[in-house]
Amino acid sequence: NRIECYLNNMVAKLIPLSVLITIISAKMDTVCKMDAPMGVDPENCCKVPDMLDHPTLEKCALSVFDDDSSAMSSEIIHKRSGKEHGILKNNTVLTDVALKLLKEVINSDPEWMPIVANAIDTCKSMAANTSTNTTKEDTCNPQPAFYFGCFHTQLFKNCPTTKWASNDTGCNQLKQNAEKCPVLTAVQKCSMDFQLHATSNIPFRSFIQYNNSIQKVNMKSTSQYVRNITISLRSSTSVAAKENKCFYATCPHAVEANSHAALNEDVKPYSEVPGPKPLPILGNTWRLMPLIGQYQISDIARVSYILHERWGRIVRLGGLLGRPDLLFVYDADEIEKCYRNEGTTPFRPSMPCLVRYKGIVRKDFFGDLPGVVGVHGEQWREFRSRVQKPVLQLSTVRRYVQPLEEVTDYFIERCEQMLDKNMELPDDFDNEIHKWSLECIGRVALDTRLGCLDPNLDPNSEPQQIINAAKYALRNVATLELKFPIWRYIPTPLWTKYVNNMNYFVEICMKYIQSATEKMKSMTSEERAALGEPSLLQKVITSEKNEKIACIMALDLILVGIDTISMAVCSILYQLATRPKEQEKLYNELKKVFPNPDTPLSIQLLDQCHYLRAFIKEVFRMYSTVIGNGRTLQEDTVICGYNIPKGIQVVFPTIVTGTMEEYCTNANAFKPERWLKMNQGGSEEHIHPFASLPYGYGARMCLGRRFADLEMQILLAKLLRNYKLEYNYEPLEYAVTFMYAPDGKLKFKMSKRDD
Repeated sequence: NRIECYLNNMVAKLIPLSVLITIISAKMDTVCKMDAPMGVDPENCCKVPDMLDHPTLEKCALSVFDDDSSAMSSEIIHKRSGKEHGILKNNTVLTDVALKLLKEVINSDPEWMPIVANAIDTCKSMAANTSTNTTKEDTCNPQPAFYFGCFHTQLFKNCPTTKWASNDTGCNQLKQNAEKCPVLTAVQKCSMDFQLHATSNIPFRSFIQYNNSIQKVNMKSTSQYVRNITISLRSSTSVAAKENKCFYATCPHAVEANSHAALNEDVKPYSEVPGPKPLPILGNTWRLMPLIGQYQISDIARVSYILHERWGRIVRLGGLLGRPDLLFVYDADEIEKCYRNEGTTPFRPSMPCLVRYKGIVRKDFFGDLPGVVGVHGEQWREFRSRVQKPVLQLSTVRRYVQPLEEVTDYFIERCEQMLDKNMELPDDFDNEIHKWSLECIGRVALDTRLGCLDPNLDPNSEPQQIINAAKYALRNVATLELKFPIWRYIPTPLWTKYVNNMNYFVEICMKYIQSATEKMKSMTSEERAALGEPSLLQKVITSEKNEKIACIMALDLILVGIDTISMAVCSILYQLATRPKEQEKLYNELKKVFPNPDTPLSIQLLDQCHYLRAFIKEVFRMYSTVIGNGRTLQEDTVICGYNIPKGIQVVFPTIVTGTMEEYCTNANAFKPERWLKMNQGGSEEHIHPFASLPYGYGARMCLGRRFADLEMQILLAKLLRNYKLEYNYEPLEYAVTFMYAPDGKLKFKMSKRDD
């Protein structure tokens, strides 16, 4: 089972991996200096036709394992797969066969056909220039792997407009980087072994586990195997040209992690990691205690800065009663290394109280598939694999542009009604934003309008109770988890109320899921056809045949979505209201994209709002709503030269790293232009791709990020196209409740634009 799981993961990544060769190469290439958005999955940008089908890749990958475990080479896998399809002969691509095969794959799609034909010819010519002296059938020959990498990169770069995720800036940056660095040039300049890229991304640990379990390889020989590959890699950079080895680009940090672990060079013990010294008995927990403590829970963002200023790029905060140590890492390169070597089921230290609720208190409901929030290991992987495709499909996201625009139009009308004589919004405007957020998420996750935006909403109404429950559940997480967790041993009033709020969530979600299910059952085939693209809920219910799966998915989306999106919008609106120059620039862009303010929104139009997305990114960089990401180490790991033991919770404080000068040029300047391309009025300022990750990275990247982006862009586009925002009071400080956001009354002045 392990080897099958490994192969499935590897095969799934071989095609999109080809597209990324160029981008990874660019990161190491002195000519192509740029930052590749490594958190972006090319398959979510453009569904590129596969020349090699997955079953064949899997079969050929398995044959490589069967022949010789040390020859785990993507070059050999590609070669065998190409021969299996009849595309390759003597390492040369048979153009006619390839074109015929692709015609069948794409159904002679008129948009793809000219692109495919051109890519076949272009890459055949380029591959022929990759010199090799190898003559054996299954030795490392660069031409086949290069050809398929080139082919899929060419298709990706020239993806038809109708098939491109044009509203995703990460995708657009990926395409731009690929265009600047042709595959062949980057590969030749970087001179690194492509084989290790595959092993580091899949990851390499899985192969070692396979060896240990199937072939009974002991740790000594495993370590020696790593050492041999590391030495081979190091030498390949200097002699590759002479020896004609396969030298494809790899991630240097992924390799570095393995080499450090194997060679154990100059590694210091964990006990020497700098950090505040714990007191006897009280440890460091006293620092967050009432009265005697140095900090409050709301100071966590400030504490993150203080730890870095005082102790440097790695800080150990130990002696926390009832919980493991926290290790703060402020080195973006080390953060990248940790992410790239985390495996297929990363463990994110999040919400132990939610873990207890799902796994113990309501085990009767959640069972063995408790969702993605606060869940880890195989349970998390299994659940996410079931819901990930419909949640992240661009066709699903596009379906909600009009419904979310309707919700937003109604919200803006409510805002107009709430204005006082000074044209200012009420003191509790953040609660109104929460209502808008819940209405949007309810429309997506529960397939219904909850009625949150109804005027004169009763405090005891269902929508307001849902908002209150979400606020309470999330905003008390820090209190429940950072202070001594008495609730684990006795049911404190705070814990009891938390459980009651969560029970209410479950009850509400099941109510609407069951209603949606009954509605689906009663629909005729004609009615379903008339609706067009099925809703997210319909897709999940249809594919899973299980209401609980849909309910738990909705629960997770609502639970983390309401406060996260609401506080992000509060922060963005505050920054816009206090930055008139940037607001005017955004207004001019919106006026250009929407000459008529009543123009209905579309993905195509939103995609033209480059400055809008850049502004959001810059707010996230400087005032990240989620102050950091984290992982619980699943094995001993070398970080910043220290041997960090398994079980330590590593924190990546993006609120700090995103504003560090070494990772971001003019880091303290608020400059949205840094996120734009040069032809969009952008600047050449550098930012490390792992310094600011508002949605996380890798397998545990935020599942609802596409919907979050869409909701925020729709609200900002509609609001700022028609109104000017001002904030005429003392500047607000930022604080942490559950999210990092302005702490105070958001009394924005909202003035109607003349046009």
